[in-house]
Amino acid sequence: MQPWDIAYYSEKQKQHLYSISDEQLRPYFPENKAVNGLFEVVKRIYGITAKERKDVDVWHPDVRFFELYDENNELRGSFYLDLYARENKRGGAWMDDCVGQMRKADGFAAKTGRVI
Repeated sequence: MQPWDIAYYSEKQKQHLYSISDEQLRPYFPENKAVNGLFEVVKRIYGITAKERKDVDVWHPDVRFFELYDENNELRGSFYLDLYARENKRGGAWMDDCVGQMRKADGFAAKTGRVI
């Protein structure tokens, strides 16, 4: 078995052991409730608030853009959330850097950007 096989076999094992699939669970976890629930957990644990921005260009109508703010309302980073499979999109769960973290000689720290 290779690392990329784990999700496939995990789903098969879940179906075998519990007679349930991800598709059967999907109605109980609608996107907005799941994403908002995740952001609430992150806020409680880390004090980080996610704010969606609708004025940022995205490559597909399903893609959403968020900025992350700390408890002092200082921008700490941002990310694109691209949840759905579609043609010509890499499969599986993954993340890439858009803008890596950088600190200049004068101490200025550039904010990071991600694609999730």
